[in-house]
Amino acid sequence: MPDESKELDPSQIDASLLDPEQATILSELASSSAQDIRKQASERLRTLQSNLEFQVDQFADGVHKLEQYQETVGRVADKILAMSAVRLEERDRREKEEIGTRDLPMQEVLRSLSRILPEGGSAR
Repeated sequence: MPDESKELDPSQIDASLLDPEQATILSELASSSAQDIRKQASERLRTLQSNLEFQVDQFADGVHKLEQYQETVGRVADKILAMSAVRLEERDRREKEEIGTRDLPMQEVLRSLSRILPEGGSAR
């Protein structure tokens, strides 16, 4: 083992013991100077950063659009439910008027109906 106080030269590493990706990195290190490697790394980082900013902006825009859609769908659903409730109440009122039980409480209507049924309890 070489002295640990010395820097390790890439040529001293056996590339056959490395993964293919690691061997590629090792060959790049061996063929380039430290300044070239630093310049390439800086350029890659700048590219990644600029792409990342754009992707984060797109993500934030997508989240904003989803929130707007959710609010709109919520308002539409509330309106539909309110209109349905009004129509159900109108239909119930109309049906009660048609059979003449509009002003009678439901308990009284049921009591009257029970008097109509025969004593056996089933009306077939």
